[in-house]
Amino acid sequence: MAEYQIKWTSRAIKDLRKVYLFNIEFMGEEKSFALVEGLISRVAFFAEKRCVKVGAPDDQFSHFKRN
Repeated sequence: MAEYQIKWTSRAIKDLRKVYLFNIEFMGEEKSFALVEGLISRVAFFAEKRCVKVGAPDDQFSHFKRN
């Protein structure tokens, strides 16, 4: 089964870092890192071909340059 590549924007990477840093205080470094790893692995799920048409365009974000 063919897979697609997830392209992380710089904004998404910064947001993941913010999630990590925010949760260190509450969960500790190890669990915060595991949380971010879990988020990344769940996003990777959408790279599978069967998920290509998951979701629908949202007009609220139509002003962004990317689809």
